[in-house]
Amino acid sequence: LLPASSLLVVLEFSLILNPIAVAICGALGASFGEMVGFLAGAKGRSIISSKLIKRLENKFPKHPYILIFLFSVLPLPFFDVVGVLSGAAKINTVKFLLLCLSGKLIKMLTIVCLGQTVKQFLV
Repeated sequence: LLPASSLLVVLEFSLILNPIAVAICGALGASFGEMVGFLAGAKGRSIISSKLIKRLENKFPKHPYILIFLFSVLPLPFFDVVGVLSGAAKINTVKFLLLCLSGKLIKMLTIVCLGQTVKQFLV
């Protein structure tokens, strides 16, 4: 549950390699990495009591897809909690992965653009 330095790795490699390809690879890697929390939530549902599951579903918003997308765009380390909640709430796996991928791609492209802008000023 510790945040990985995926943003730093993407930033560093975008200065050396094709920035767009690096952003796409970074988004794919980050999205598939979030599937660990999602699957833990989905499989852990059988262990959790039904009373706790009902409370969890009541706390999860009525529009979880917007929440998944927004939290995947933000560079915050607690997206794993959203993944676990999504898995426990039985969110469609493909939809979760696509929303996560689109949000992570926006985040990685932003980091790459910032890196390229700073690179222009330094060179």
